[in-house]
Amino acid sequence: MSYVSCVFSEPLSIEAKPLSPTGSLRLAVNPPNAVLNYLYSVLEAEAHLAAAELGLDPGLGVLHRDTPNRDSLACDLMGPIRPLVDAYLFDWLNRGPLRQDWFFEQAKGNCRLMGPFAAQLLEISSRIFRRYQKTTEPLSALWGGQSQRVPCIA
Repeated sequence: MSYVSCVFSEPLSIEAKPLSPTGSLRLAVNPPNAVLNYLYSVLEAEAHLAAAELGLDPGLGVLHRDTPNRDSLACDLMGPIRPLVDAYLFDWLNRGPLRQDWFFEQAKGNCRLMGPFAAQLLEISSRIFRRYQKTTEPLSALWGGQSQRVPCIA
């Protein structure tokens, strides 16, 4: 019995694959990984906003090496929250199967979320990510005392 058939109540056309068809580690090959990728993307955006709101540069990481096009500090801030995201999905999978109509497969074989399901996850994820304030405020104190709002430069 395949992993996908254990997760879904009905057979899916999306089959578990050993690697992403494009070779990217960020592309999902099955529905649970598509959910994780989406939630991690939302988490990264929340981490970016939390750092910026406290006057910290989301691109200057402490644990993650600074690289172009990556918010290294946001990735650092994600660390304590990622296990909560994983546990949320694991609990959900233990309660029941994912629905086939929540996902679609792209031409290259990547598994993606349907829009209405992504919107539902976005709403649910806000409860998970409220813990960011507790994570970012101590960091702000390390780098400058009190947290401050930074004016937006257009």
